[in-house]
Formats: sequence, structure tokens, C-alpha cells
Amino acid sequence: MKSSKIHESTKVIPEREWPATFEYLASNLRSGMPIPRALSALAERGSDEMKAIFRNVRRDLALGMPLEAATYLLKRSHHGDRLRHILLLGREVGVDHLPELLLISARFIRRDIEVKEEVKVRQGWVRNGARLGLVAPWAILLLLMTRSSTRAAMFTATGGVVIASGAGACVVAAWWMKRASQIPGIN
Repeated sequence: MKSSKIHESTKVIPEREWPATFEYLASNLRSGMPIPRALSALAERGSDEMKAIFRNVRRDLALGMPLEAATYLLKRSHHGDRLRHILLLGREVGVDHLPELLLISARFIRRDIEVKEEVKVRQGWVRNGARLGLVAPWAILLLLMTRSSTRAAMFTATGGVVIASGAGACVVAAWWMKRASQIPGIN
């Protein structure tokens, strides 16, 4: 069963907010709060998007919905779905180790975010290097065109073939660079 009300927020929750959410929930559970009350407390923490999601969860729990239905909105996010499954598992097997599991998950999420950011930075370096590699031959050609003998050679049929071949190779290389640089889950 899905949430009874249209979503208050359709924005994606920034990935960086999830570790703190997991940690705050673990803290609430360690202090002895039951799962529904600990989740409801999240309606007052984090960004507007995060608060909106947990306001919906709080409302659905107050309406008497089961935990599985009340947390359905969390499935919109990979980390929210992870949180939902951890809570459902904790409800089934007991909440004794639930705070530790939430803290471990928060560490994994933080590490995942760090790795993604490092990949983005390195990917930027590679893209910029490839762009430079595409532009450099044309810059050199322009410099060589300052000599009259080079200009004369380039305006022949053979020179035209060389320039057209170079342009074709650059187009193929640019297409391949763009295609190869698309990493799922990173861009």
C-alpha cells in the first residue's frame, strides 16, 4: 500500500544528507525510542526535502499505517530504500543491533560518496586532457599555416584529404570520448 497523500516534495534528496539521517536515527534508537517515534523525529531534521519525506512518514504512521506502507516514500532514493529495508529487518529480528547497523551503513554511504566524488574529479581531468588532445593538432596546424609553403600544401587535393581525415578522426574521437566517459551512477 502506498502513501495516502500525494508527495509533498518531488525533489531528490542530496546524497550527502543520508549519513547524518542514519546516524540521527541510530542515536534516537539507542536512547530507547521505538522505531515509529524515531522516524517521526526525522521530520524536524535536515533539508526541506528530507523533512518533507519524513513528515509524510510521520503522518502515515500517525494514521496507523504499518511501517512498510508508511516508509514507502523512502524507496525513491537508493539510500532511503536501504534505510527502509534496515528498519523492516530490525522490526522482524529485533532492534538490539539496529543502531550499529545504521551506523555501519552511514559509514558505507560516506565512503561511497567520497569515491564517487574522487571519480568525478579524475574523470574531469581525463575529459580536459582529451579535449586538449583534440584541440592541439588544430592549433599546431594554424601555427604551421603562417608559413606560405604549408598553406600552399594544405590547399591542394592531398592537403584537403589530410585535413578532412584529421577532422573525421577528431569527430570520432570526440564521440568516443563522450561515450566512454559516461559512468553509470556518477554523472
